[in-house]
Amino acid sequence: MPTREPEPSLGSDAPKARCDALERVPFLVFFKSKIPAPNLPQKQNSAVLRTQLKSQLPSVVSSEQRRTQRSINNRKRAPLRTRSCMRRAIVTLATAAFQVAALRTTIRGHAVRRVDGLDNLWVYAVAYGGGDGGAPHDALATQLWPSARIAASLVADAAPSTMVEIGCGLALPSLAAAQAGVAALATDRDAVALEFVSAAAADQNIDVATRVFDVEDASSPLPPGDLVVLADVFVTDRVAEACAVRCEEALGRGSDVLVVAAARSTRDAFLRAIDRPGGFGPAPARLDDGAGLWLVDGGAG
Repeated sequence: MPTREPEPSLGSDAPKARCDALERVPFLVFFKSKIPAPNLPQKQNSAVLRTQLKSQLPSVVSSEQRRTQRSINNRKRAPLRTRSCMRRAIVTLATAAFQVAALRTTIRGHAVRRVDGLDNLWVYAVAYGGGDGGAPHDALATQLWPSARIAASLVADAAPSTMVEIGCGLALPSLAAAQAGVAALATDRDAVALEFVSAAAADQNIDVATRVFDVEDASSPLPPGDLVVLADVFVTDRVAEACAVRCEEALGRGSDVLVVAAARSTRDAFLRAIDRPGGFGPAPARLDDGAGLWLVDGGAG
């Protein structure tokens, strides 16, 4: 029968050996925990994370590329917009410069100036001190008078089919009517003044006919027109009385008559000659109340 060998006796060193072994166990456990195995979950999670990042990377780059491209396109378009604005500004300045250059400086030997009238309309008038040395003319006919502005505003709103202006001078009412589509005829006994009218009409692309007509010449019939306009024509009592006769002529044939005159003694001569009730008053809102004859106050003389 085999004999069992007795276990070696640890003797007095047994407790110490046992303690050394126990002290080594935690260190080994800790050391092993710090050494990752090839297939540990940590590495698997890192690989998954890298895969996810790689899968998201194209979309992030694509979005960034779109933002970059938009920025580039905006920078490309900005100069185009700037150039377009510059082209428009250049065209506007060139047009204005051409218009200024196209303005006349002399008419029939008279130095002229542009005078603004009504709603971007303007007329040529003899420049101050520029009336010497030119063709003989009526100095009063080549200046713009306040009554002409009032008459121009009224006829522009009324817009009759045809209009004739008597003693037109620079013919601002005729220009306003023609611009509104009225067939306007500007008449005056001063031929040089009519050349001023034709020049202003041509330079503003407005079609206004002109004719020499002397209101005091009883042998010449009044030119036809649905509306007859007189604005500051009463330069003398004799002219005022002749104008009264022409107004009666126009009313007798069925035309409407608009007379705008400043408060001068010659206006009283007109009222006595026409012998009609009423006098000069404020401008009506419109020339459409069927009055037939409108006598409008042109202000102080």
